[in-house]
Amino acid sequence: ISVAGGSDGAAILRGASGDGLPTSLEPEKAVTTSITVDLTPSFLPGLEVRGTYWNRNITNVITGGPSAGGTGPALLNNSAYNYVLILPNNPNFAKDVQAILNLPFNQVPRANAANITWIADSASENAGFIKRSGVDFFANYTYPIFDGAIQAGVNGAYILKIQSQGITGTPVINGFDLEACNCNTTTPILKSRLNLGWTDGTYTAIAFVNYTSHFYANQALPPASYLTTFPNYSDIVPAFATLDLSLGYNTGDMPANDYLKNLSFNFVVLDILDKVAPFTYSVTTQGSNPSAFSSVAGETPFGRQINFIVTKRF
Repeated sequence: ISVAGGSDGAAILRGASGDGLPTSLEPEKAVTTSITVDLTPSFLPGLEVRGTYWNRNITNVITGGPSAGGTGPALLNNSAYNYVLILPNNPNFAKDVQAILNLPFNQVPRANAANITWIADSASENAGFIKRSGVDFFANYTYPIFDGAIQAGVNGAYILKIQSQGITGTPVINGFDLEACNCNTTTPILKSRLNLGWTDGTYTAIAFVNYTSHFYANQALPPASYLTTFPNYSDIVPAFATLDLSLGYNTGDMPANDYLKNLSFNFVVLDILDKVAPFTYSVTTQGSNPSAFSSVAGETPFGRQINFIVTKRF
């Protein structure tokens, strides 16, 4: 039987009297541990270095149950999914069939009750886990020069591990060795932002480099007609780097008029080199909208953006 209603439709099969199927949804649970090291060496004034190792373990993950429409009778031959099945040898089978057929949103004709030989609860459930670990890093160096200071820095994150298990008892999936897409990962392993600038408190100039490492889109190949335009197309989303520039001026306390004091004028250009996200045939809706580029890692199709910002501090 396939009926609409999600967890509401499955509620009549769940709970203490629900023939052993999963209970109502519960909150996900997470345990996060982290270790941070801060360095400000006295032999090099102006240097700050920080690194944080983090590990996140999410259990009781809310996930969609096994798809009866997608796997069909194969569910019957996989012991990992026994807990979602109600079979004719269950003394409540006929009662459960009638309960489902009586749902107001059921579209299965009641006359077909005799033809139903098994029931699979495919609504959302708490199952499996997600484990991730990585390192967040930050470094900044300030060097006084003339009446101002030069600043250089970097911050970002590097992913060390991605593991998940959709259903208890099924194989653990290594996010760095995905057999389903024959690729290493669909998540960028490294994301970072570097900066170099100068300020004297009145004038400021700073440039940023944004970097995202390559990853795999895990999408179907485009139709053949599109491949004529992109003959070397692959499922790899290449590494992506953009350059931003910010120029600023602050009036400080110099003006005699109080309304003109502490005014900041900023001219900001994002993606100054006008680089747009690389073409990707992205047609699924999990994690991003269908588009001609992958947006899950922050890439955009807009290219260069120019902003002028005025702020007043009272």
